[in-house]
Amino acid sequence: MPTPLLKDIENSLLSGETKMALEDLLEWVRAHLPEKENEVMSTLGRFNKAVRDRNRNDITEDFYQTEYTKIILVTQDILSICRHSGAPSEGGAVLHLHHKHTCDRVPQNDDYQKFSLEASAGKARFYYLYGDEQQSHEGFFRRICYELEGRLFDYLHTGMQASCKVVTAELTFDFSQDPTIYRMNVLKSLLAGLGVPVNELEPLLERNLLYLYEKSPLLRDLGPKDFVCVLIQIGQWDWHPQLTPEAAKWFIYEFCKGEIPAESPRFLFFLGVEFDGTDDTVRKEVQAAVDAGQELKPLPELGMVQLNDVGRWLGKYKILAQTSTEQRHLLQEHFADNREFYMEEVELRLEKIITEFNNRHTR
Repeated sequence: MPTPLLKDIENSLLSGETKMALEDLLEWVRAHLPEKENEVMSTLGRFNKAVRDRNRNDITEDFYQTEYTKIILVTQDILSICRHSGAPSEGGAVLHLHHKHTCDRVPQNDDYQKFSLEASAGKARFYYLYGDEQQSHEGFFRRICYELEGRLFDYLHTGMQASCKVVTAELTFDFSQDPTIYRMNVLKSLLAGLGVPVNELEPLLERNLLYLYEKSPLLRDLGPKDFVCVLIQIGQWDWHPQLTPEAAKWFIYEFCKGEIPAESPRFLFFLGVEFDGTDDTVRKEVQAAVDAGQELKPLPELGMVQLNDVGRWLGKYKILAQTSTEQRHLLQEHFADNREFYMEEVELRLEKIITEFNNRHTR
């Protein structure tokens, strides 16, 4: 089944078919802009709740109309972002922007694949991802999510649909010197990131993964073949050589302990530690924590991207440049200033290459 077109989604919204518009928009962002999926799911849930409450006479008509107007404005904002996202337009030869995340990272991807093959029957898996703050931890995380859906092969067939559903959350949290508050802050961000209201008065540390699964509105439609992927980001200023590893152990062995239903999705948690690459003290502390991990599987440190890696990327996506001469031209045009690069810079330049190509061929 083809992905809905933005113009058709906009027409549905204008004609008052809001539920259809939001459901089609959800399919569109899953295909082209997955980072907006949770927002669209939340908006659809908000609309369904407003309709249900009005039908039950739990809210007044004035309240419903106010809520409905807000939902329309949010949807229009999302549509505007979709139109200007650089995602491919209808028709023509295109390359999706998520392929900017597929350059290099061979050691990390190899180890991730090996760990996945060795994984036990449990529903939750845990990975340590670390490196310089400019190495785009979130880029590798998103690459894994796209791969789980099967989207990394859409450059071979543009009409390819996702093979499963993947709900993602990229989280930060407030630092604390107190171990208990530190753990609570992690949970607050996790719950909020997956749409679960956080009550400051409830016993958060008594909650567990089953509670999250049962309460999150974003996970209700997921099955055993689907995934929930969470990146917990820890910057250099939030890293603590004792608190952080201990909180990770608590999360794995306490929060995620116990069984969850067989029909539930699989959970992948990535602890992404970012530091200044020139700070050997933090690097050694992180390495020590990685070496001591058990259930927390360490992926190799994220390193610099070499010019050869970019050349290999261009050779893979021949849709951008058919001949070796054209590929060398792109390499010279966008990467002639150095022999190695931080991944953040690589992704920005690859995004520019993809966007310029899509603009030439689909507008």
